[in-house]
Amino acid sequence: MLAVNVVDKKIGDRIQTRRTEIGLSCRTLAANLGVMTEQIELWEAGHARIPPSFLLDIAAKLATDASYFFKTAAAEDIIDPIETKEKAAAKSGGLRAPTRQDLLLVQAFSKIKCQDLRESVVRLAERLAVQG
Repeated sequence: MLAVNVVDKKIGDRIQTRRTEIGLSCRTLAANLGVMTEQIELWEAGHARIPPSFLLDIAAKLATDASYFFKTAAAEDIIDPIETKEKAAAKSGGLRAPTRQDLLLVQAFSKIKCQDLRESVVRLAERLAVQG
């Protein structure tokens, strides 16, 4: 049995929680990162340390930032224990957590190579957002 580091386990738990929240399977996340499903399972279980570059990639694939992984379930930051839900909401501008649809939209948008088309899509989304 592999030893589990407490911090690695907490980060793995946060990855699994976020992945589940947005409806992304372990297999899909693995494919998006170019690793085996078993590697994701090891990371989520805390049995393997995640390289920092992968942590950034995982955050992007899960539509969050890397600091998300350093928070415990009680919303206390491992690095800054006085982080509160109010502070976190203020940092995010009061935005809600992204949904699976949000993630799918971001993934599709990231595949658009033409800069003019990307700008047009952004303008369209902004107009639609104003209309509600």
